[in-house]
Amino acid sequence: AYVIQDHVRDIQREYGGIPDHYSQWDCDLGRIYGEDALSHDIYRILETYPGQVLIVHGDQDEMVPLHYSERALKHFPDASLYVMKGAGHGFEGEDRETMKELALAFLQKVLL
Repeated sequence: AYVIQDHVRDIQREYGGIPDHYSQWDCDLGRIYGEDALSHDIYRILETYPGQVLIVHGDQDEMVPLHYSERALKHFPDASLYVMKGAGHGFEGEDRETMKELALAFLQKVLL
């Protein structure tokens, strides 16, 4: 969700403020959503997370460009980034299986 604040800022520029109701990502949203999204610094929050983090991002993601995960990686105290070649925003087919394997291996490492 690292991209949400930038999307809300885009809405602000487009409408001259945050409208009472607007659509984004096929969702009906309202002013409170936008105001809440802008009310905190997500990257500062990431810096306070004490656990290990695995970020998996498709290099063909058009909804959330890869640079958002690359930036997040710099803010987590203990994180790694796996870039899935050819994958978009959602992981389908073989990419979904790869994601499951990565998640399982990460959880086994962290929990065992």
